[in-house]
Amino acid sequence: MELTDIVFAIDSILVAVAMSSKTWVILSGGILGIIAMRLVIGKLLSLVQRYPPLVDGAFVIIAWVGLKLIVEYLHTEGYIGWEFPRRCRSG
Repeated sequence: MELTDIVFAIDSILVAVAMSSKTWVILSGGILGIIAMRLVIGKLLSLVQRYPPLVDGAFVIIAWVGLKLIVEYLHTEGYIGWEFPRRCRSG
């Protein structure tokens, strides 16, 4: 169980580093990741056992986030000329 907490905390820290250069964002992402896993891991495992396709959905979401991070990096470094919009415009 602790290993799962550490893995998800490292994951949230890596995403926070990729998305922000602010130290407080990175630290709070890691801390909130550990707290969230502590609170929900039991329920999450029983839910996944009950509905196995949720695992496939999680992989799709992770792949999408990874793709967005790669495209953002390639755009920042000047390898590609397009990027994903950062937010939706209303109105």
